[in-house]
Amino acid sequence: MKASLLRKSAKVGALVSISAIFAQGAMAAQGVVVLKNDNPRASQAAFTAADYASAKPMQMVASAAQSRVLSAAAESAAGIQASSDASPPLVKVTPDSAARLYAGELAAQLTLDAAQPADRGSSGANYTLSTMIPDNQANALTYPHKTTGKLYFSVPGGTAYCTASVINYRILVTAGHCVSNGNGTFYSNFQFVPATWNGSAPLQTWNWRYVVTTTTWHNGGGGVPNAADYAMIELEDRFISGSVKRIGQVTGWLGWQTASCQLNHTHKLGYPGNVLNGSRLSLASSQTFRNVAPLNCEYGTPQTFGASGGPWVQNFGPNTNIFPQLNRQPNRVVAVASYTYGAAFGVLGASNPDARWVSVWNSVCAHRAGNCS
Repeated sequence: MKASLLRKSAKVGALVSISAIFAQGAMAAQGVVVLKNDNPRASQAAFTAADYASAKPMQMVASAAQSRVLSAAAESAAGIQASSDASPPLVKVTPDSAARLYAGELAAQLTLDAAQPADRGSSGANYTLSTMIPDNQANALTYPHKTTGKLYFSVPGGTAYCTASVINYRILVTAGHCVSNGNGTFYSNFQFVPATWNGSAPLQTWNWRYVVTTTTWHNGGGGVPNAADYAMIELEDRFISGSVKRIGQVTGWLGWQTASCQLNHTHKLGYPGNVLNGSRLSLASSQTFRNVAPLNCEYGTPQTFGASGGPWVQNFGPNTNIFPQLNRQPNRVVAVASYTYGAAFGVLGASNPDARWVSVWNSVCAHRAGNCS
């Protein structure tokens, strides 16, 4: 299925690149493709304050008329195949309250979306949508909220952003379409800003070293639903609060598990442009709405552009492993946002992680000692 990548800008131009030397290669046996960065510091230099402030939220859009409900046999195939545990922060870091991505006068140009969406869209899928409670910078800096942030990157015509989250010492997870156009070309200058709130950067910005996505997405033609629209990014360490640290030590991280999206209840974290203009973290809570081919699950939420790559987390919260339920594992990502049908429809879709997710994980963990241990 073909889909168009919608943005709020009509600018088109050459792919903006950094001065790093890229090494791009396919690892066909594992079904993954990688992009390496030998000069991580160049990513940070690529963006100005205006770039941050004007970055366009990215999201794939699918055609509701072409979605196909999976068979009962496919739905019953769900069951945890592989997993990784979550972890709170390992070190105490003093947030920098003065650090900002862009100046106050640029922040003032952001207009908040006054729309108050109902608790279901035209699809009939139910959800609860909210900002953080309380909605302030201090709460954004609590675990597990601070595992999630904005991922900025260069695309033809300017700067875009998605949502991403930390899933180990140096590893982010996001959507495949946030790193590659799906037609064999990577984007560039990836930079992660955790716990950002109204343009702040209290835990600084983190540059990339290594990107891995699936061949299913990277060479799949750019259409959605796609069976494996996800990617992982290794971040460079940085000096913060007096010593060099890995991102997971600072933010903590979310766990993950495969084959768990098709029948679950999750919190969907993201910075969608249609909720408070993407300036603050929003959360939608809902259960599985339906499953569609080729290997995708859909949940109720009106979040659209910018929510791409945002984690769908089961048992989200600081103390969620004490309840008598069958699936007790806390703060585990079971999918990342892939596509929407539009806010009025009130549904987001995601690829259900399978062995390809594990291959991406194995590749990024093996790339550098200390990435995942």
